[in-house]
This record gives sequence, structure tokens and C-alpha cells, in this order.
Amino acid sequence: MGMRTARIIQPGVFYHVTSRVNHKEMLLRSSVAKELFLDQLVRLRLRHTCEILDFVVMENHIHLILRPVGETTLSGIMKFLLGVYTMRFNSMYGTWGRFWGARYFSRPINGLADLANTMAYVDNNPVRAGLRARAEDWPWGGLAVHRNGQSHVIGPTPLWVRLLMPSHTCLALGDRPLLGDIRAF
Repeated sequence: MGMRTARIIQPGVFYHVTSRVNHKEMLLRSSVAKELFLDQLVRLRLRHTCEILDFVVMENHIHLILRPVGETTLSGIMKFLLGVYTMRFNSMYGTWGRFWGARYFSRPINGLADLANTMAYVDNNPVRAGLRARAEDWPWGGLAVHRNGQSHVIGPTPLWVRLLMPSHTCLALGDRPLLGDIRAF
């Protein structure tokens, strides 16, 4: 057994994080398992200080774009998210043992172009997998969460993302105005 490669940790940056179900089983196929993951994202935000820009829950893996804030670490975030999800899934389905496969993958996102490309990659996972024709129609991703007014799951889309990534913003907001109701100013 070889040594694990050290993670590249850069304070203050966003990370693209992926975790796959053990043995690539389709344990996230049911809407109940996916909704449980969304609930776990809400719990994560209550427990750890982090900014979640985007995510998608697929049939056998998840993608996240997030940034630890302050003293919060990526390792602490993922330990809580994946560990508590495993306990809740096992309890709900009467199973036991490992849920997630090998340790999660993460990489720092370098610059706005990389961020835009990564968000498009995450958003389009259901389309590439043939699960939906349009990314915004997949109910278990950042686009649908924002479109359906469920900002409690990952938080509101930051204004800088709305301004700098209009294609993501248009898909996420649908027909709503980019800056909200101008009368509020």
C-alpha cells in the first residue's frame, strides 16, 4: 500500500470537491437519498463556516464548489459532511458500514476562468449522464436550488458570481432579475 498524496491546501480559495459512493454503487439514485444530502448541506452550513457556490448530487457521486472560511478546514468540512451523511443514510435504510469509496478528491480553483469552467462542469453533470436534457432541470443541484428559492441549502448566490458568470446566473435565476427588485434600493 502506497503513501497518500498530500492535499494542496490554499487558504481563502474555492475548491472543487468530489466524492464517489463505495464500489460506484448507485446508492444516491433515490430522491430520498438525494434530499438527505441536501439536508446535510443545510446542517453543514449551520455547523461549519464555509461558502458553497455550487453542487450536484448524482446517482453515485457528488460535486461541490466550496470555500472554507476562517478557521474552518476543508478536511473538517468533508469529515462532517460525508461522515454524518453516512450515519444518517445507514440509519434511514437500516444498513451499516462504509458509504463513500476512496477519500474525496479536491483541487483548488485557480482564477475566474477556472471557476466558470468548473461551475459549468458541475452544473452539466446530469446532462452528460443523460439524466436531463437541461442542467437547470436537475432538482439536486445548485441551479435548481436557486431557481426554486431554496437558498437555505447553500446560501444565496453572491453578487460577484451573478455579475461575472452571467450564463450560470441566467440558468439559476430563470426569469428573475439579475440584481433583484431595483425598488429595494
